[in-house]
Amino acid sequence: MNIRNRFARSQGISNEIPNKQLASEIVASSDEASIREILQILRESKKPDELSDGLKVLEMVGEQNPGLLADAFTPVFTLLQHTQNKIQWRAMSALSTFSFLHPATTFDNLGVILDLMDQGSVITRDHGVKILIGLYKEDAYRRDIGPLLLEQVTAAPDNQLGQYAEKWMQVITQEDRAKLIRVLEMRQPELVNPSHQKRISRVLLKLHRSQKNFEP
Repeated sequence: MNIRNRFARSQGISNEIPNKQLASEIVASSDEASIREILQILRESKKPDELSDGLKVLEMVGEQNPGLLADAFTPVFTLLQHTQNKIQWRAMSALSTFSFLHPATTFDNLGVILDLMDQGSVITRDHGVKILIGLYKEDAYRRDIGPLLLEQVTAAPDNQLGQYAEKWMQVITQEDRAKLIRVLEMRQPELVNPSHQKRISRVLLKLHRSQKNFEP
């Protein structure tokens, strides 16, 4: 059975169990041949279900062993500009698991990623933030990426605000920490949901403690 026939929708299955099983098998055997076959499907197929399943398998592979996707950037990135929203966010989800392997290429193509984050779904934006944080970890791009992350936090929907702040907080510099604190303190009084307020309170407490540890 070829890879295409292993995809969930090719078997008439609407859940992700077959895709998850396929990804696990690929990771367990470091099956580069199957990865190449999936990438060829992404390049050639016109069927949205095949593209969606292929991207989902790559996403699950990337979560476990991103090194297997070292050659996947171009075929996955190309699908960010697909006409269907589902394919776009599937591509962004997959790309976010291995884009850190290609920081220069990712940075050079950041305009497409940022446009899609602005226009796409919450899922698209979430994984776009993950890509930005991956670039932020690189010294060469931190100065450019910091303001972009600050924009994402400033404009984040209430239910995404805590998530974005928590992820960035793990790698943030002292200079950007102070900026993040200011934005969160500005946003917190506007939050309606008590659980969102509590989450931001916890984030701010950790940020203030970290900031204090760096004070002379």
